[in-house]
Amino acid sequence: MITYIAQSFSNSFQDIVLYKYINGNLASKTSSTISDLKNIIDEDSDLIYLIPSSLVSSYINDVGTDKNSEAAFLSDKEENIVDDISNVAIKISDKFGYLINKSLIDVINNDLSAVRSKTFIYPDYLLFKSEGDSIFFIEDNAIFHYEDGTGTSVNKNYVDQYIELIKTEREFNPKLYTLDANASNELEYVELSKLHEELINSHQEFDTLFKFKYSISSILNKSSLSKLQISVMAICLISLISLPPLILGSIKNNTNAYKAETAKLFNSISNNITRVIEPRSQIDSLLGEKFNSKNEIEIPNIDFIYRLGGIYVNKIDIDFKINTATVQIQEMPKMQLSLITSMGDTFGIKVIDQNLQESSSGASGTIVISFPNE
Repeated sequence: MITYIAQSFSNSFQDIVLYKYINGNLASKTSSTISDLKNIIDEDSDLIYLIPSSLVSSYINDVGTDKNSEAAFLSDKEENIVDDISNVAIKISDKFGYLINKSLIDVINNDLSAVRSKTFIYPDYLLFKSEGDSIFFIEDNAIFHYEDGTGTSVNKNYVDQYIELIKTEREFNPKLYTLDANASNELEYVELSKLHEELINSHQEFDTLFKFKYSISSILNKSSLSKLQISVMAICLISLISLPPLILGSIKNNTNAYKAETAKLFNSISNNITRVIEPRSQIDSLLGEKFNSKNEIEIPNIDFIYRLGGIYVNKIDIDFKINTATVQIQEMPKMQLSLITSMGDTFGIKVIDQNLQESSSGASGTIVISFPNE
């Protein structure tokens, strides 16, 4: 299990020292910035970011956790708020309530949302646990951890003044701790790695201030997509945006073309059409009017030709305008040819022309016949 702890030893939330623990053992310690964490931290790991307690106001929650508790909590602590109240973010748990500058926590959350690990944000005073009130001296900071579980931090140059301010409200006799093994005997030495180990094992009992900020960059970082996958996603996104207008444009053009061709069709049938409402029914009606006349076309009775010599007939072309049919034959024996020409009158047709070439295998060419059609 890999756990990173990012901790600032000043009042700056950006400049941090990053500790990497593997299975509880310190593996590395590097100086960095919060914005660079996304390039350093492994995907399968936890990140604990300790925000300077001077930037977070912590209180005992005495208003509950119902839907109106945030408003009640803010109203109760309003006299302690220096910032514009509209720019204050609130985080409430069963035991504690935290107030922090909204713009500040948004910047922190935006930077940490780009980190691929599982992320937690806590005030740094939660790193230190002791019975009663305590003060931990770390470089230029003095971190206060109060008996009730709240805390803060100040510059160590102002510790005495701050202690006097607390004593005006209540009795205050804190235990003093330091991370400096060479400090005076008045301060009890504690090892930072031991504190980190305790925090790693117990931090999930605290309420995190981290809130994931959704953005294209944070989602891409979380998903660990390759450049090729990002390119494919970009192409798909562009297609989703651009293709619908193109498809709609094509449909519109096809619809206009259909309307134009439909209008041409109506004009070719009748010049009296000014509006097309139901094309199919209108066309059927027009065609019925145009072709429902007393002039009926009678198909000539030439079936006898096929019965007498159909295997020798290549094709028959019928011209209804002049009531004739041209029969093309090939190698028809003289007997079948004689029967066809002699029996035409019996079936109501008349041979009016022959263009034939005779040979030993039969006659080939065309025979033109006429038929009545009144």
